[in-house]
Amino acid sequence: MTSIRSLTFTYTFAYLVLLALLAISIRWFDSYPKEQERALEYQQKDIRSIQNSIRFSHKDLTFSARDYASFRAIRNLIQNPNPELLELAQFEFNTSLINIEYIALINGQDDISASFYKSEGKQKAFIFSEQKKEVLKQRYLTSPTSAIIEDFELFNDNPVMVSVHPVKDLTKREKPIIGRIILASRLSGDAIVKMEKIVQIPIFESDERPTKLRNQIPLEANLDNDITSTSTRCLFDNKNTLISCFIISHDKSLIPKFLDWESFAPFLAFALIPMIIFWLTLSKFIIPLEKLTHFLRRRVINEDIKKIPVPSPVIEVEQVRSTFNELCDIVNQQKHALEKLTEIDQLTGIANRRAFDNELERSWNQLSRNGGRCALILCDLDFFKLFNDHYGHLHGDKILKLVASTLENFARRSDEICARFGGEEFILIMHYQEQQQLEKRLDGIIKAINQLQEPHKESSFGHLTLSLGISTLEVGANELIQQQSKDWIKQADDALYQAKELGRNQYILHPFVFTALD
Repeated sequence: MTSIRSLTFTYTFAYLVLLALLAISIRWFDSYPKEQERALEYQQKDIRSIQNSIRFSHKDLTFSARDYASFRAIRNLIQNPNPELLELAQFEFNTSLINIEYIALINGQDDISASFYKSEGKQKAFIFSEQKKEVLKQRYLTSPTSAIIEDFELFNDNPVMVSVHPVKDLTKREKPIIGRIILASRLSGDAIVKMEKIVQIPIFESDERPTKLRNQIPLEANLDNDITSTSTRCLFDNKNTLISCFIISHDKSLIPKFLDWESFAPFLAFALIPMIIFWLTLSKFIIPLEKLTHFLRRRVINEDIKKIPVPSPVIEVEQVRSTFNELCDIVNQQKHALEKLTEIDQLTGIANRRAFDNELERSWNQLSRNGGRCALILCDLDFFKLFNDHYGHLHGDKILKLVASTLENFARRSDEICARFGGEEFILIMHYQEQQQLEKRLDGIIKAINQLQEPHKESSFGHLTLSLGISTLEVGANELIQQQSKDWIKQADDALYQAKELGRNQYILHPFVFTALD
């Protein structure tokens, strides 16, 4: 003979053994490989974030080279490098161009008119030696004069990123190329620390010399199937010469373990089922409590915080239900407030990039379904970096707020948006009926910024101005199915670049160019 208690314990033990085997099998063949794949995806995202950070920094350096190439002082120094101008240029390089490792100016005869560099640990600008000048010529004068070059190199044993941009004589109608400007920015020391803060990923410079590393893996290479806590990636110049290597430290908490508590917790919960059945025969109180627990667990798994609608006849359970419903109200209110906060730019008070991305997709989908007329307007404050350098970043922040408030007045409809796109760039989505109406609003934007009459001594206009690049969409229903919204932004950015090339303080408008289908 056997008791119900003994029989229950025997079946419970057998159940636990079978469940343990099932849990290990599922873990080995299903969940563990998926966690490994997810960990590889996160580590690959880390590497892509660093790659994008370096790419964007390189683009910023190229834009700086383009802006400096338009300065009258640069043109004068290329055409007439007299001692007084060289001394003044050396002083400006030493005091103003903080993040620049070296600058070189090359005239139309491929002679170096001026070249300065900063020595590590010294607050002084030095003139290139003849040897350094020859190295510079051999490296960059083999390319066409009109070429815009982005490259990496070792300068004074430090890795730097380099941008080369042609310098044109803007005083002449045909704007002939009179030389080139070369800017270099360091990719070590403080630059690595700054990159860490941007991408929120620990990065270290390799202690070994790059040429001694066994695995010289390019930064853009994909990870293999081995999950490690660190990855080493290297930078190469345009001639595929190794420049520098970095050690990327990944989040160790994302590396899966085969045996851990969280993985087996659900199976352990199921292991309690026989005991729960046994104890349910002892007390009816557990039945409503189990229902409530199951309801809450399902809400947590689905991340769906909703009230419990059905009341319970048990007083204690009903008190839990009432308290949980009150908590739901508080959580939903805080969630709604937080969602609004995450879509507001903290400096200017207008929509941020995240809010814009959401509105862009919504507008794109609506145009794709129903058709219509809509304009994407990308705005950039002219010479704003020089404005910040001259007037200070605090005053620059004040101007960003003022410009944001001004631009926001031009996007008042519920289906329009004015957002801060990044730095001194703003972006708007506007709907219109006729192009003449759109052009009137664009003229109004240019006029409104000019009427601010904000002094800007570093600008050729003498006051703050704005350049606009616009890409317009005039489509019927279902015409955008094979197109992508990112191409819309790209075409507006190209128009903005053209507006700046043509002198700034103006807008350039182009219709959206459809991408050819394969």
